[in-house]
Amino acid sequence: MFRSVSARLPLATAATSSVRFQSSSATPAINQNQRNQYRRSFLSTNSLPKFEIHDVRDDPEHGSMTRVSVDGKQLLVSQFPQLGPRKADPNDTTPQFDRDRRISMRFRHIDLAGFVSVVENRIPSHHVKNNAFDMAFEKTTNGYVLKGQVHRSNSQVNEEWAVRFENQFAVTIEHFLESALTESFGFAQHQRALARGYSPQSNNVKSNQDRNRNQNRNQNRRRNNNSIAENQESWAADAFEETVSMDASVRACVCVCVCVCVCTRPWRQGRDP
Repeated sequence: MFRSVSARLPLATAATSSVRFQSSSATPAINQNQRNQYRRSFLSTNSLPKFEIHDVRDDPEHGSMTRVSVDGKQLLVSQFPQLGPRKADPNDTTPQFDRDRRISMRFRHIDLAGFVSVVENRIPSHHVKNNAFDMAFEKTTNGYVLKGQVHRSNSQVNEEWAVRFENQFAVTIEHFLESALTESFGFAQHQRALARGYSPQSNNVKSNQDRNRNQNRNQNRRRNNNSIAENQESWAADAFEETVSMDASVRACVCVCVCVCVCTRPWRQGRDP
């Protein structure tokens, strides 16, 4: 029985390339703890964008759960062996898959681009080889297959390993890889920005226009302030001149009155009896 489970979450930060195969080991716990001190920790795939393929079989040896997730610009492919027989009770909380014996492979961003190239028929296959695994991603009649050899940490012999994405899961892996590539490199965000009419050149032009508009507004404000100050000075000067002229007129009138009084008084005294 196949069952696909997907999740869409924001892409997390990128991490270094590595592969992890977890199984029971006879190595002493002290050595294991020493290795864990130097091992870089990764985010749990439960918090990453992912989709899962649940292949539950009557024979647990042939059942598994495959999880494909994206961590930053890297692709993670993990496979969990089936743990025990198929569960009959849907409310049973017993784990169906063995997380302690999972195989996890981490591919670089260049490998993610290579997988997308295979999906888009640009290249027939993409090959990846390192100290942990030797894998090839290629097309099949009904979809895609990721197959090759993995190297267990506690074994000197490489083991054959493969996971197939066929039929409806072929369409799922196509959309997932394309979305992972565009979103992790920022192409989708760039395209959305272009769709809204944004571009660096137009943004610079708009910034220059706003800057010029602000400069013109400031110049007009300063010009108006200077004009108001000049008008106030002119009004003050005119008022001062009017005050001076009025004072001069008043003094002239006073002088005329005094002169008239002085000149007419002796004449009036001469006519008095």
